[in-house]
Amino acid sequence: MVLIWAVLVVSAAVVQATSEKDGRYYLLVAPEKLRPFSKYEASVTVMGTDKPVAVKVGIVGTEETNKDFVKSTVVNVSPNTKQIASLEIGDIKCCKYNLTVQGDENFEFENQTELDFHEKYQSIFIQTDRAMYKPGHKVQFRILVLNSLLAPSSQNKIDVLLKDGQNNRVKEWKQVEAVKGVYSNDIQLSSQPVLGEWTIVVKSGGKETTKTFTVAEYVLPKFEVKVDLPKYATISNSKVPVEVSAKYTYGQLVKGEATIKTKLEWYAYNQDPKVNSKLIKVDPVGRTEIDVVESLGIKDLSWDTQVTFDVEFKEELTGKVLNGSGSLTLHKNNFQMFFERVSENLVPGEEYKTKLKIVNWDNTPYVGPKGEKVKVRQGERTWSAMEQNNVTWDNEYDTPTNGELELSFPTDENTTSLSIEAEYMGQNTWTYGFKPYESPIEEKKNVSLDITLKDEKLKIGDSLPVDIAVKGSPKYISYYVIGRELIDTDTIKLEEGQDTLHLNLKVTQSMSPNAHLLVSFISDAGEVFAEEKYINVENFTENFVKINAVPDDTEPGKETTITVETKPNSLVGLMGVDQSVLLLKKGMIYPRMM
Repeated sequence: MVLIWAVLVVSAAVVQATSEKDGRYYLLVAPEKLRPFSKYEASVTVMGTDKPVAVKVGIVGTEETNKDFVKSTVVNVSPNTKQIASLEIGDIKCCKYNLTVQGDENFEFENQTELDFHEKYQSIFIQTDRAMYKPGHKVQFRILVLNSLLAPSSQNKIDVLLKDGQNNRVKEWKQVEAVKGVYSNDIQLSSQPVLGEWTIVVKSGGKETTKTFTVAEYVLPKFEVKVDLPKYATISNSKVPVEVSAKYTYGQLVKGEATIKTKLEWYAYNQDPKVNSKLIKVDPVGRTEIDVVESLGIKDLSWDTQVTFDVEFKEELTGKVLNGSGSLTLHKNNFQMFFERVSENLVPGEEYKTKLKIVNWDNTPYVGPKGEKVKVRQGERTWSAMEQNNVTWDNEYDTPTNGELELSFPTDENTTSLSIEAEYMGQNTWTYGFKPYESPIEEKKNVSLDITLKDEKLKIGDSLPVDIAVKGSPKYISYYVIGRELIDTDTIKLEEGQDTLHLNLKVTQSMSPNAHLLVSFISDAGEVFAEEKYINVENFTENFVKINAVPDDTEPGKETTITVETKPNSLVGLMGVDQSVLLLKKGMIYPRMM
């Protein structure tokens, strides 16, 4: 959450603003979250003064465990400008901290607010060269110690402990260094080790990360069973094409027969569990169609559910049996219908805009029967009250061919809330618009702030166009891009009569996977007006890696040339794994990495 001091609430940062009767104001914007071993930045703006103001920004511990923690800095802020106050945060303890701000004799003010303490400041990933080992095998492991940007962590000293299947300590490495964020080692298993689940324990910063691997006697599988299904089915379109195949690790398809067992994962309260079984020939691919509603005796669904297809594959040549599985979602309805917000808030006297989407479950436009209409009604009450008072359906629309129906609803000066309901083919959905909180300082008549982002799908390095429209004749507009930290900020002076502003923001790794764009201005009465938008960025890093093998198909004993392409000075880890090992057991990395 972002707190606008005494005015309103938005998310992702602490924002404080206060005013004096003589027209002087200050504005402070900073991240709400506080993490150990991080850089904490706050933006300070002073307006209406005739002299620079020395502003002291600090973080103070407020509990017995951290009462001695005090970190502060002073920035000199010229009139109608902003400065960034930066604090280096080291190893801090849980839990309560206050952000403080204080002016000088040129503008006396003092304030504080509580921050949200997050003790996680790094991630540890543990990787082994396989998930299952035989007695006598060598266990090779690699540990990655990364900060919040997936770069090497500055806190790279770790303790590593290996325990066997009976929880006995086998070996320990104390305070080893993860060079460039990576620590690698190995251990040779004896010919008669303890069988079962072994554990690697990594300790850093008072936290533990563990990963298990299996030590057992086993025979490697020679082929893999694959089950291909659509992603979803519906009650009225319940015939599911199922394709079963099996492939040896060297690429050749396997002949045999497959028993497909179909079952519901979740059952309605009035249904008994039921499993359907079907035998098919696989030569070299087996195809069939299963009506999941009919075969499982489904009468109705109270909610969407998962259908699982478990396959038992019997190899024709040897009679060896291996298993495979797949699943899909069974939807109660043929399509999904929902509103997408266009207007952030309801502004009395202006049109309230929203968007109704009617799409298939893969988000493609839904094509309904000809003549079916979309009904829409509105009222200044809840949908249940509209039903009880028999509020009529105001408008009817044809089914949108592109899956989107843009709607706008007039309001008057007295409108404070709006309830909108849509009905199509027996389905209903609702949305609401509300007039935002009204500050006692000044009514928001003829004052508004609206942000439009031109692009929704963004990648690191893209340019993000932003259009800002304002009413109320502000003199300055400030914007802040906030992710894990304060990423970008600026204050822009508007010309007289200017009511729009266009920005082009550079998408950086600090915005991934998401960030907040906060835009604000201070009215002549000293009230902060602010709006925010979420910025969603595809979860990529600033680096890249490409790998190529020549030849990509070879024989035992022959050489293969592997080429790796990445940015200069990158540390690259390589691992080659027999496909049979992957088929035996997956899970060589914990936690899962992209």
